[in-house]
Amino acid sequence: KLNKIQKLISKRSRKSLNLITLSVDWKRKGLSKIIKLNNLINKKVIKSKLQIIGINKKNIKNQNVETINFINKNTRDGENKISKYLLNSHFHILFSNAEAYGVSLIEANSRGVPNVSLKVGGISQIVKNGLNGIIFKKNSNLQLIADNIIKIFKDKKKYDKLAKSSYNQYYKNFSYNKIMPNFIKIINQK
Repeated sequence: KLNKIQKLISKRSRKSLNLITLSVDWKRKGLSKIIKLNNLINKKVIKSKLQIIGINKKNIKNQNVETINFINKNTRDGENKISKYLLNSHFHILFSNAEAYGVSLIEANSRGVPNVSLKVGGISQIVKNGLNGIIFKKNSNLQLIADNIIKIFKDKKKYDKLAKSSYNQYYKNFSYNKIMPNFIKIINQK
């Protein structure tokens, strides 16, 4: 699977920066902040598109933002749709105000998509700077975050290295093969 992910990473379009967020709670997931980030990136002579999966707000009047209804990933069709969106994205953004863990971060990494997130709740247990994304203090300046994303995206070698490392971190720490033996061990201890 690593070779397949590496090939897909190298085929990602360089014409525009594709951001994605998997969010069903507008306020708690910081979607207004994510849209502002996307707007800042677009002002920096780089075309950026944001896809928000989980909420369909037709009243967003922004040609660089697409909202997509909730997709049930518990079905094969739903999982395939989310996978396709992720595989075409360069960064997964999660700006939660509160977050217990952030499963979407792992889902993104499983497709070689680096995360951009804030140090909130359990997020710092998943996102490690330079390994599977970049993480910022909760009140970090959005311009600083935008500049970091642009810098990584413009350097194809740097981006590809981070994207491949994101998948490797997923495989090493969060894949089925890694988690299931630990889960079984815990269950058997009871």
